[in-house]
Amino acid sequence: ELSIHVETDTGFIHVKGFLEDRGTSERLPFAFIEVTQKSVKCVTDVNGEFVLEIPANLNPDEKIELTISYVGYKTKRIDFIYSQLVALQGTALQLQLDLTENIIIGEIIYVRPPWHKRVWYKVKRVFKRKHHEIE
Repeated sequence: ELSIHVETDTGFIHVKGFLEDRGTSERLPFAFIEVTQKSVKCVTDVNGEFVLEIPANLNPDEKIELTISYVGYKTKRIDFIYSQLVALQGTALQLQLDLTENIIIGEIIYVRPPWHKRVWYKVKRVFKRKHHEIE
């Protein structure tokens, strides 16, 4: 007979979820998610998933501000009430970020092409380089 032992961590609530690009629904790996007031931080994994460990001894009405930041995207702040986060345990929280289209370098405004065009350009360059070496 197989018995499963679940260890409960009473000191924290665990809020799970994932982070994605609002436009493409592409998951965003290695983004920073932080509970601003509590110095609780985590980083999304390669699949854009995260687990936030928030202290369990907070007031149910306490405001919790999540700050989500990722290179090339607008930093987002979302407000929750602690009791909302407790209720979200066991469900996946879906967070989305918007691309920062314009990156200003000095006086030059550089409009960044979408990620898939940048990747395609790099892939094409690799094949062009190899093709020339073969000849």
